[in-house]
Amino acid sequence: MRCSSSWMIRSGSASIADLGRAVTEVRYFGDLDENGLRIPASAGLMAERAGLPPVRPATGLYSAMFAQGNPRPGQRRVPADTAASLVAWLDPEHQDEAAQLLGVAVKLGSASVLGCRRGPPG
Repeated sequence: MRCSSSWMIRSGSASIADLGRAVTEVRYFGDLDENGLRIPASAGLMAERAGLPPVRPATGLYSAMFAQGNPRPGQRRVPADTAASLVAWLDPEHQDEAAQLLGVAVKLGSASVLGCRRGPPG
C-alpha cells in the first residue's frame, strides 16, 4: 500500500476547506522528526486563515508509532530548546519521549504505522 496525502489545507484546489460541509476537527499524523513536527505548525496557520479548527495530533496513531515504530538514527540532533518548542504541539503523553528522540537524532517514520511504503509506484 502506498501513502499519500488526500486532503491539504491550502488556498488552491482539493482543500479540506472546500468539502462543502462543516469541518469540526483537523487531525495530523506524520514522521516524528524535526521536519515532521514543523508541518502541523504551518498547517495550523493555514487552517486558521481558512477558518478551520486548530490542527491537532492524531494521538492514537502517535501512540502506535511510539509502541511499534522503527527508530532510524542519522538525523540532525535537535537542540533541547528547539525540541521542546516542536513537541509542545503533541499531546502531553508524547512530548517527553518525542523530545528525547529529537535530542539523540532519531526519527520515527509514520509509514511503518500505516503499513505502507513511500516512493514512486512500482
